[in-house]
Amino acid sequence: MNRREAAKGTAILLAGTLVPAWIGRAFGQHPSGSPGEAQTAQAAKRAARRAERERESRIENAYRRAKTLGKPLLVLVVPRQEALRWERGQVFGQFLTLASEEWLADLALCEVDCRTVDQVRPLIDTPRDEEPLMFLIETSRSSPTIQAFDGKIPADVRPPVTFFTGLTGKDADQQRRAQEEASKRYEAGVAARVRFLGELIRSAVAPDTSTMRARAEQAAGALDLEELRQISEAADRRSVPAARLQERAAAIVRLQAETADSSRRAELIRWLAAGARARLLDRAPMGSRWGSSSGCGADYYTSHDPNEDDQERSMTLCGMGSVPPLSNRFLDFYTNTGS
Repeated sequence: MNRREAAKGTAILLAGTLVPAWIGRAFGQHPSGSPGEAQTAQAAKRAARRAERERESRIENAYRRAKTLGKPLLVLVVPRQEALRWERGQVFGQFLTLASEEWLADLALCEVDCRTVDQVRPLIDTPRDEEPLMFLIETSRSSPTIQAFDGKIPADVRPPVTFFTGLTGKDADQQRRAQEEASKRYEAGVAARVRFLGELIRSAVAPDTSTMRARAEQAAGALDLEELRQISEAADRRSVPAARLQERAAAIVRLQAETADSSRRAELIRWLAAGARARLLDRAPMGSRWGSSSGCGADYYTSHDPNEDDQERSMTLCGMGSVPPLSNRFLDFYTNTGS
């Protein structure tokens, strides 16, 4: 090694040891600890947060919470098999992300939870081995009553793949038309899945006016006189109740929407949908976390709050991977929830 190379090496070494702390943090250096220590601490925080959510989401606690709110408990069933678990996470994620305000207004009537059949057993009198798409657990009586809702999910349609082949003229036009047709089939397939789940949930939660009236009566029984007065005054003013009542007054407002004129009904449904989004999209349903992917890896989170510790990124080297927007959000289930 010549003198110039030695001096250069010494300068690099000094630069590494004397770099200010704020520059080190900006460029990923860890003056107060090794990168491995920081990653371990972050992983520990995520694990603690997940354990807390798992304790909170035991089926008995979920049932008591729903009963306190005067709502039924809708359980999205998590399959035992990994392949089926992934499919359900994708289809439930698509539904929650793409559902219309009408479908979201139905979800506002219940507490939503994700768990396996085994985790539901403490509330079931007779053993169940089947894995339906969902259970609806009614909370209006002294003991829970449970009903399974199932059906065949419409087949998944593969998203279109865009090729850059350098074709020109008629060949390019033919390729473009083929890709447009593939896009239409894909969008129709996603819409069919969303519609299927929306109709299934409505058949469980709000099949008719008499059911909605019973749900409104149960909700009213869980509210105090001041809250009932505020809801009544909002109806008299043709406005909506305060946002803080979105979770507890949903069934009452949903019943009001059934007899309202079209513009008033739209306003009430919009209010209900906003409450459902806050509970199920801004945060993940209990027993799960949100995942999103654009192709190469995925991000996982329970909420959009940057202070949440349960956030994780998984990356993979995949070249030019791509996931279309209609499929890039999914639910990732905590399979050991409540166990």
